[in-house]
Amino acid sequence: MCGLGIVVAGGRVPVDVHAALSAVLGRIATTAAAPVGATADDHLARLLAPDTEIPWYRSIYASVRELIRPEKLPPLELTSRPVAVKDIWGEGTNPRRVAASVFIHGAVFASLILIGTNDKVQKAIKNVVLIAPVP
Repeated sequence: MCGLGIVVAGGRVPVDVHAALSAVLGRIATTAAAPVGATADDHLARLLAPDTEIPWYRSIYASVRELIRPEKLPPLELTSRPVAVKDIWGEGTNPRRVAASVFIHGAVFASLILIGTNDKVQKAIKNVVLIAPVP
């Protein structure tokens, strides 16, 4: 018996560490042993869930049957209550921010139009060679 113990409200209770360790190791040894007749490839049989081995025609039949005659369930009992939540968009819309957004989007759109209508860009687009893939 070791000098270790557990402190409880009534005082210190001695613990036999060696006996506890041997009991745990004994349980591990009995549960971790390979089953009789097990081979090295048995783990491969447990990779797929058992319901994946159902034939496809039975699965389709069960799906159609459930679609036609769904399972009758008891009425749903709701226990939750709605809670007031702060608006996600805040108090309101800032007019300065709206104006800035419209201005920036308009500037980007106008610059794309100007670049696309430039003569040098039009000539460069005409010189692009497209290669068709080989059939």
